[in-house]
Amino acid sequence: LVRHALRRLLGKKYKECLGLQAWQGGAQIMKEMNMTKTGPDNTYEIQDAFKFVITMANEQSEGYLVEKTIHPYLAGSVGITATPGAGKYINADALVSCSIPEADLAKVQQYYRGSVDK
Repeated sequence: LVRHALRRLLGKKYKECLGLQAWQGGAQIMKEMNMTKTGPDNTYEIQDAFKFVITMANEQSEGYLVEKTIHPYLAGSVGITATPGAGKYINADALVSCSIPEADLAKVQQYYRGSVDK
């Protein structure tokens, strides 16, 4: 949820951010790369085309690494993550680490559930 919220915020303030799913604008990119879908085994192949990749997992706890956190590193892109301590496990110079307070995470979850005003 956090990565989707960040993508929306960046798009509103600066420039629209592409997503890899078709509904997020990634259909053309995937078509150009002859891919019909992305998954844990091939997402990094598409990320290669981007300088920065939002890689925030839905769980934000110390050392919790998922493929989303590691893919930009494999692609040669810079990952934007909110996983505390991610730099202990992969190259910290290849990451932008965000600290997101629990209260803000709760607001994002409420927003996506439709519990607060949009």
